Parts: sequence; structure tokens; C-alpha cells
Amino acid sequence: MKVTIEDMKEAIVENEMEYVREIVFKNRWDELFDYVYAHFFDSRLQSYRSFKHIDDKDIIELYTDMYGDIDE
Repeated sequence: MKVTIEDMKEAIVENEMEYVREIVFKNRWDELFDYVYAHFFDSRLQSYRSFKHIDDKDIIELYTDMYGDIDE
């Protein structure tokens, strides 16, 4: 089964959410601070709004960096 761009986006978002959950549940507040600081302030104009409109090629690259090659 071929992975769709929407499936890739969902997997990437779920991965980020799981990372944040882990930080919170393990009370790693300094790490959470760094994460929010980096993702909010450094990328404020390129955050979620941009991710929803990111080029498919960039999604594929990000997905394969995280999960390996895509089965086609």
C-alpha cells in the first residue's frame, strides 16, 4: 500500500505530539522550554500554518528522514 502525503503529514505530527507528551509526562521542563522556544520563536512564521501548505516533495523528504524509504 502506497503511503499518501496526508498519511505522511499525520505521522509527522503524531511523532511530534508523542515527543511533547514524553517531555511533559517525564517532567523535563527545561527540554520542553527549549522545544517551545525553538518551535515558536525561531519558526513563528513557518509553524503549523506553513506545515499545512508545505510542498509534497518536502513532506516526502521529512517523512523518509524520520521513517526510512517509502514502499511504493
